[in-house]
Amino acid sequence: MKLPRPCLLLLPLQLVVSGEEEKVVSVIGPLEVEAAQKTWGDGIVRIGKKLSESPEAARKEALAFVETLYGHGTKPVLVKPTVSTSKPFRTTREGVVSSLVAGDEEFPEDTGFITSSTRWDQVRFENIGISVEGPQALAMGNCYFRNPLTGNETKLEYTFGYFRGDQEKVLINLHFSSIPYQNHSNSSASTEITEEQIRAAQKTLGNRMLEIGKYYRKGWSYKEHAMMLVDNAFASELGPVLFKTATANEPPFRLDTAAEMSSFS
Repeated sequence: MKLPRPCLLLLPLQLVVSGEEEKVVSVIGPLEVEAAQKTWGDGIVRIGKKLSESPEAARKEALAFVETLYGHGTKPVLVKPTVSTSKPFRTTREGVVSSLVAGDEEFPEDTGFITSSTRWDQVRFENIGISVEGPQALAMGNCYFRNPLTGNETKLEYTFGYFRGDQEKVLINLHFSSIPYQNHSNSSASTEITEEQIRAAQKTLGNRMLEIGKYYRKGWSYKEHAMMLVDNAFASELGPVLFKTATANEPPFRLDTAAEMSSFS
């Protein structure tokens, strides 16, 4: 009887020379890049959920997120946040955390990519291409952040760089994010609203109102969450919003953000 030959899985390796030290590291594969992207997106959603507990909880989660996924302390890390202007480039761990949740005096312009926006319930990547060069990789494409209130997705363009760190972990050493260029003279974007989007918006609005009530009962900063609800759910920055409260008599109709906010808090 002839026994089958054992099968060996051979991983591509590369010899890396640093000063007088030599070490062998495995090449980064495209599947590892995609796994790192999923972990990044899940982390963004998780930070947003922590914000419902408290700003401090969100900051703690953001710090753990950056310390776990970015390569600070191992290699130089270059980050260009989406909306920063006065200090558009971040090379420190603190700078990246501030771009996510704000609150750092060194970066006073930061409002927080996560804390100042809708708390997305899903993040997905659409890679246009992945370039692998030994223990380093680059990925470029579109990243989509889903708004649970409407079901719509916000698209950003990105370039991520990865390297093989300690314990063979894939870490980020380059992160460039930008808003897509929009040619308003030739726009073909659909503005049609679906029934599914309406139902999703209604469900999320109800959940957010329950959260405000929970914060109020526990004596937390419920007014901040009420303001976030008004900012994210009502299109006041685009034009007049017609708002009729359920219980107020004087005045029963609200036409500005402050008045809408008053009905919740």
